[in-house]
Amino acid sequence: MITADRTIVLIPTYNEVENIGITIDQVFAVDPHLSIMVLDDASPDGTAAAVEAKQKMYPLLQLIRRTKDKGFARSYIDGFMRVRRENMHDLIITMDADFSHEPREIPALISAMNAGADMVVGSRYVAKQRFTGVTLWRRGLSRLANRYVQSILRIPVTDCTSGFIAFRTMLIERLTLDSICTDGYGFLFGLKYQAAHVGARIAEHPVRWPDRHLGASKMTLKRILESLVLPWKIRCKREG
Repeated sequence: MITADRTIVLIPTYNEVENIGITIDQVFAVDPHLSIMVLDDASPDGTAAAVEAKQKMYPLLQLIRRTKDKGFARSYIDGFMRVRRENMHDLIITMDADFSHEPREIPALISAMNAGADMVVGSRYVAKQRFTGVTLWRRGLSRLANRYVQSILRIPVTDCTSGFIAFRTMLIERLTLDSICTDGYGFLFGLKYQAAHVGARIAEHPVRWPDRHLGASKMTLKRILESLVLPWKIRCKREG
């Protein structure tokens, strides 16, 4: 059985000084036996210093200062490899620091894992919900992106682009993470695609989609355009 003391939450950050302290407090408020690993890409706004201040309060809080091969996907891959090498946690949970993922859902993700899944996706679309705090533009873009990725890759989840994911640490050994040809948010559906194709049991848990409270979104036109091309790259690479 997976328990909180064998679960680690990975949070990649870049310029999240306004959010990261509150996020850390909320995760540990859910269960103080959880571990957190913050992967900071040398944020110039003092995010790492804010995490260091929290380490005085929380012994299960790690800070990884990343100075090379920066980027969203590379941060997660480095974190996954560290967790695997340390061999202290059975479950990895990925989440953002901008309040778009609610820590209070972590126990439900763990429960779904204990029901027999290898990966559980915190899904905004597995149940019909209204996202009143999210702009129409963001809702429309997200739904369109999901349908687009789903039509190309046939990933067996309703929320292909969700970054709120729980998966067994041992699953890392069955994936070829470096072959996911992106350093943007497309890494999220590349991860699910690989998990599905190695036979991982994937479940979904319905989650809310609160709007971020502070800071600016890091979704750029460049990342949107990259995400349009990436599903085809992933599909061609596997079929080739």
